[in-house]
Amino acid sequence: IEALIERIDAKNCAELFLDCDLIVEGFDRQVDKKMLIETFADKKGVVSACGIAGSDLAGIGSRRIGNCYIVGDFTTDCDQAPLFSHKVTTVANHMSELILCQPGVFHDNTLS
Repeated sequence: IEALIERIDAKNCAELFLDCDLIVEGFDRQVDKKMLIETFADKKGVVSACGIAGSDLAGIGSRRIGNCYIVGDFTTDCDQAPLFSHKVTTVANHMSELILCQPGVFHDNTLS
């Protein structure tokens, strides 16, 4: 693991994630999410969130678009509603399940 303090943008994005097989997006701004997904859409796997605000869990789902998996309710933005930990955690749990199901990721089936 290499730690960097650097703003990720369209100019350095591809280079920063060159050695990554899978990218888990955690940006707040839509413009940053879009840039990351567009940069890697046909090159690397990306797991992203969309619609994590509010308190309703019923609308949480996942969609696959090419190599990109997106999890959330796809409607409720942080500008529209406050964040609640139970929803953020639920979305993160869905994301972690998608990550663990990716080819080449270790799982121990003896735990289930």
